[in-house]
Amino acid sequence: MKSHLNVFALTIALASGLCLQANPASAQQAAAHGRAAAQLPSRFAVVEGVEISGEQYLAALNEAVRNKFYHGQPPEAEVTKVRRSVGYRLINDILLEREAAKLGVAPDMASVDEQIASYEARYKDSAAWQERRETVLPQLRAKLARDTIRTRMESRIKTLPEPTRAEVKSYYEKHPDKFTEPEQVRLAMILLKVDPSSTSETWQAARDEGNKLVEKIKGGAKFADLAVLQSADVSAEKGGDLGYIHRGMVPEDLSKQLDDLKINDVSEPIRILEGVAVFQLLGRKPSTHHTLERVYDRASDLYARDRAERAWENYLEKLPTRYSVEINTQDFPAFKAENG
Repeated sequence: MKSHLNVFALTIALASGLCLQANPASAQQAAAHGRAAAQLPSRFAVVEGVEISGEQYLAALNEAVRNKFYHGQPPEAEVTKVRRSVGYRLINDILLEREAAKLGVAPDMASVDEQIASYEARYKDSAAWQERRETVLPQLRAKLARDTIRTRMESRIKTLPEPTRAEVKSYYEKHPDKFTEPEQVRLAMILLKVDPSSTSETWQAARDEGNKLVEKIKGGAKFADLAVLQSADVSAEKGGDLGYIHRGMVPEDLSKQLDDLKINDVSEPIRILEGVAVFQLLGRKPSTHHTLERVYDRASDLYARDRAERAWENYLEKLPTRYSVEINTQDFPAFKAENG
């Protein structure tokens, strides 16, 4: 639903020409480019004779910044990346239409019609939609058509031959971390439940109770029996047994103690979100680097996915170099590095 609302809001803004004046965030973005909203640059770029206006670019930028950073203050370095990404996406949308025409790739108009129908149904009671509908619909249809062209072109570029065994083997060897199962530990737990909003005295009382449990276990009491009697966790019915857990998933304070624990040793009481817990180490499984034969299908899938993403990224990066693209770097200096 969010994406529908974003497209609707953006399309309404572009159609009405009021996005900057009506949205303070838009004025801030304009200021970030060294211009007040009233002095908005008229042109961002000319792509194969098609002009992308400053208003179009800034409206798309504002939308991207809102989606990426929500209400937080984005770091300047991150904003620069978003500025460039948004600009080149607008440029490439035009160029992808050119490429698609050359290759005979048509927009998916059935999908466009379906999306338009969903807009009509969703916003039938919206006064803003009804007021601007006739102006908005042609632009919205054009945008959705461009989106389907991008999707079809992306699918075309990413469709590559099956990777060879040599390619998969090379990928496997270069990414050992992707095929190594981390160390696992089998743990049991006794949970003394404490409400997170409790006073420090209540938490300390639970910790003291945990220390008593540790002393009982060290004195010969069975951990499982105490878990059945006193643990507030659902694992109590199994004597507190939690099964095997990846080492990286255990609480940080417990992880610090694990290296010093032997099988059947118990931890010191540890504060966790649900209360105070005492853990017993029941077993270990060392990290295992799987053989290529065992993980071949996964390695092949990961390599194919990475290769397809790189192919698409490289295609988009080179696309503007094959056409006439002029960016207004004076008013949009974030693009100066690659445009003189």
